[in-house]
Amino acid sequence: MSTRIEIKAECDPPINLLIQNCCDPLIQEIISFDTPGLPPIGAFVDNEGNCWSLLGTSTDPVNSVKIVSDPYGSCETCLNENPCPDNLLVDSCCQAFSTIFSGSLPGVVVGDTFLDTFEFCWTIIGTTQSPINGVVSVDTAYPAQGCLACNHACPNIYTITSCCKDLCTTQFWDLYTTLEQLGGGTPGETFVDQFGFCWTIGIIPEVNFTLLTGSFIQYVATAGPCGIDDTPCTNACNNIVFYTIQNCLTLETEVVQWAFGLPVDYSFLISFTTNFSPRCYKIISWDNTSLPTKIIDAVEDCFENCISCLGG
Repeated sequence: MSTRIEIKAECDPPINLLIQNCCDPLIQEIISFDTPGLPPIGAFVDNEGNCWSLLGTSTDPVNSVKIVSDPYGSCETCLNENPCPDNLLVDSCCQAFSTIFSGSLPGVVVGDTFLDTFEFCWTIIGTTQSPINGVVSVDTAYPAQGCLACNHACPNIYTITSCCKDLCTTQFWDLYTTLEQLGGGTPGETFVDQFGFCWTIGIIPEVNFTLLTGSFIQYVATAGPCGIDDTPCTNACNNIVFYTIQNCLTLETEVVQWAFGLPVDYSFLISFTTNFSPRCYKIISWDNTSLPTKIIDAVEDCFENCISCLGG
């Protein structure tokens, strides 16, 4: 007896929906296209009071579930009735370390502990109107149970030191990441990333630090030591990149074009061609494919963080 299998058609990937948080545009999630109550365009508020904008369809897998409370025509109209919450003051479960995350993180409130997508655990100890110091997404929430409930091994954090000097202190500068986030590399190795810039991985893990400022950097290939027979790495220091920056007061984000060398997590006084009054902006990340939303007139000064930039 023979069995014959015929393939009638290949299954197309499901069409899902990409949404963006109206209070913190750096937070984007994928929800089911069939989520009940979604408007055809515009925005909506969920059952936690957070406003979300509909960006478009996506074939990426669903990573969030939303309960739609009310539809709106835009983020502006949604936020008029559902203002942005205060930000979250959190303690790290890995080190004696506190920081501030967006108050729009879904599914968590003061007193909760949560595991982020970088595999770090945090406990929310309060709220604050101060600007955020980092960007994370919630993986698993542990309501009001503390760090013991998270029970997750803390990943080893490594510095990656740029082969280019920054435009603030003219020093070689560090980002922080894990080998898992890099997707390759070994301690002590110099490598080229997806943007053509070179970095050297620290020899031993860092301690007392849990903010992954370099989580967007990806290992591509090994490279020679910085500055030694490594012309491609040296030449890359003069490249132009597209920075995602965040207003230290309003938390609104923009994409701007400027020379490589504005360190992530540092803050800069920036003026634009549409507004010559300088404002404080924090550097979030960069890439080489985005489209600028504003044109920089001048980068006038630099600071270690938003608080010092704002004079606090």
